[in-house]
Amino acid sequence: PFFYETSDKNMAIVGNNELVAKKAGKVTITGIFTKDLTKKISREIEIYPSNDRLNLVFDPFPDTMYTEDKDTISAKLYKNGVLQNTPNIKYFIPDNYSEIAEIDELHKVTALKAGQFFVYATYEDQYNELTITKAVNVIQSVYTVNFETQSRLYQLGSRRSCKANIYRNNVIDMEKVVQYESSNTQVASIGNDGVISAETLGSAVITAYMLGNRDVKISKPIEVVEDAYEVIWD
Repeated sequence: PFFYETSDKNMAIVGNNELVAKKAGKVTITGIFTKDLTKKISREIEIYPSNDRLNLVFDPFPDTMYTEDKDTISAKLYKNGVLQNTPNIKYFIPDNYSEIAEIDELHKVTALKAGQFFVYATYEDQYNELTITKAVNVIQSVYTVNFETQSRLYQLGSRRSCKANIYRNNVIDMEKVVQYESSNTQVASIGNDGVISAETLGSAVITAYMLGNRDVKISKPIEVVEDAYEVIWD
């Protein structure tokens, strides 16, 4: 009775008197007599590449992302040019890129910070190990705030919308929350719904800003008047 050791378990393993070749190259297999561990025999064997040709290929994924972008990455395995239906492909982003991007168990990549990161896809079976990488650049997103209307005259006693929207890279970001404030609430107050209540005659400045980042904002002066007539040019 013998038990066996291999010089490189990444290349070959031995169990139940059976050798499993995992990777092409040379490896030494040693048989050790169980009743006398000083008695052993070794043999170097060479493992030849499989005739099967495996290709691991990423599906289309952007080369550039903006911070807070989210996208799912995937890959396909081909064996001799034929797509394999259920390969066990694993995905990861190395820890040294953790500040720039992260990936979850569903392979969704989230860009966190401007910079560059690499995402890896790996496939492994008894005989093969494949790894592919993709470089992705992350650009800092730009946020702006704009009012839906440029109206500046409000009739005394009226309630009218002065709603604003937050844009991320020139596209409305529905996930961000707009907050509002008035410089003179005695003249005009504004609620979180963006509706102005014209209280008394006078002037005020209305400011809309992004919740969590007051630097992303826009302001406009308004006036409460007896009769409000104005022409707004598009």
